[in-house]
Amino acid sequence: MQIILFLAAHLQKPYNIFAVSEKKQSLTLFNHSIIGLLLYANRDNIPFSGMKNRIIWRISDSLRQRMELPLELINTKDYKTESNLRQWKKSNLYCYYLTHVNELGEKQKMDLYKQDLSRFLSLRFNVKAYVVDKSVESFCLYVKDKTVFEKFQMQNGTPKTSSDVNSYTLVNRPLRNLIAYLRTNNFRNSLPIADMTDYTGNVSLKLEADPKDLNAIDKALYQFGLGIKRGMSTLPMLIVERSGSDE
Repeated sequence: MQIILFLAAHLQKPYNIFAVSEKKQSLTLFNHSIIGLLLYANRDNIPFSGMKNRIIWRISDSLRQRMELPLELINTKDYKTESNLRQWKKSNLYCYYLTHVNELGEKQKMDLYKQDLSRFLSLRFNVKAYVVDKSVESFCLYVKDKTVFEKFQMQNGTPKTSSDVNSYTLVNRPLRNLIAYLRTNNFRNSLPIADMTDYTGNVSLKLEADPKDLNAIDKALYQFGLGIKRGMSTLPMLIVERSGSDE
């Protein structure tokens, strides 16, 4: 026996777009926006921090507004604005329930979830969504001075990651952690952040700059032989478009 369905927001549950409850026989998501549901389905390719800049919309603005959590309404401490946010949530958040009598592997659950989500999007919105590699304008982390950068490439020492206000430290940790840090702090930016260093190893560095000020980040990276600048990069992008349209 298998039960699968999407429902509107569960008013008895907290409005938490991150809330996911998983058991061996089930998968449950409470109060997700459509984009939240899509990001969960494609989380191996599109990080949650990409919810604003790793999505290409090919649908009307009015339909998009029903799918995308309006971040500008969050934590404003304004009663009218917060009231508008609550109204949006009541109409545009969804819950997903999957249960099975047998134990399901992670891949089985995700395959079923993706199939259900695809059908739901088609039936309710006449929309399809998929991930494809696209060349897009980005803020690109790159090696500015290879000789200098090599001095900060580390493969020994006790791994450590720490952060404070306008400070981020890596000790023998993967460079990709720095990318994740910058993406998380710039998820509202219209451009994604891409790694163009071709380096997959560990580094030790202390970055002291406002992570949301990419000009300041570029200057702070100089001492490590790195930089960040606008450019083109190929990234997995989530395409949301009308069903029946061609890539």
